[in-house]
Amino acid sequence: MKIFAIVLGLSASAIGDKPFQELCKLLPEGVHKSPGGIFLDINCPIDDPRVQQMESILAAEGFEPATPFRRRGLKEYSLEFRRVYEIADLDTAEIMECQPVESDYFEYHNRADGCIELENYSSVSPIQSDIIGLAANADRFLVSPHVYTVFRDSGLQNLMFRSVQLAEKHGSTMYEPVPRGTYWEITSNFILPPLNRVNLVNERGEPYTGDPNNGCYPSDGLYKPAELRYRRADIQCLPSFGVALTREGFGVKGHLKSLVASKPFYELCKRHNLRMNWTPVRIDE
Repeated sequence: MKIFAIVLGLSASAIGDKPFQELCKLLPEGVHKSPGGIFLDINCPIDDPRVQQMESILAAEGFEPATPFRRRGLKEYSLEFRRVYEIADLDTAEIMECQPVESDYFEYHNRADGCIELENYSSVSPIQSDIIGLAANADRFLVSPHVYTVFRDSGLQNLMFRSVQLAEKHGSTMYEPVPRGTYWEITSNFILPPLNRVNLVNERGEPYTGDPNNGCYPSDGLYKPAELRYRRADIQCLPSFGVALTREGFGVKGHLKSLVASKPFYELCKRHNLRMNWTPVRIDE
């Protein structure tokens, strides 16, 4: 795994001319011009000594990293430590959280007849991929008929499918099927034990108290993605599964359960060149 320090969109108007010029001199490869002015984007390995120098320059002017999920203050800047997993990390992981690489539709509603009605359909591109996500955090999977067949015939346990016919809104109440064939939503009927030592926060970055109306998100400080964690004793006693859902719900209303994949599911996706975003799940001894 590699970790990168990322800061986007620093400008002289935001942090002052003196520190901005110092940072541009320190990290010249991140300077870029746009119609709005000159900006600095920082993206370098966390062990690059310039990261600490950057933090020191900003701290000398009274700036500090913003707390994740909270509104950024006038003397705060957005700093993220981005985890980038290598193939070896994924190949050795016992279980992994998985999400679609692409997310095409951001507003949707479930219908009793199995359709998913899409708002502002004409403003988004038609489905181009075998696997896409619904909603901004892509926690819901739609798969093409081809991928559905691959998953259905795999023999893996606890895979669940729901036939989905995409629909487009016409007028205020009429919805007509979109002529792109039937897709399938993939989920699971197997629920994992409670997470272990995972910091959950609401949309304001405050400790999650169990009220889903304020959202629920796993947080690992400045490190992203936040990694899910389980006790080995809890995982070892489980029956084998292909995919499972977290017991906890995440997202704006705390109702999106993350999909956790087994090693056989990961290997199945690799064999068929199915692209996913994989995040290893940590198993605590």
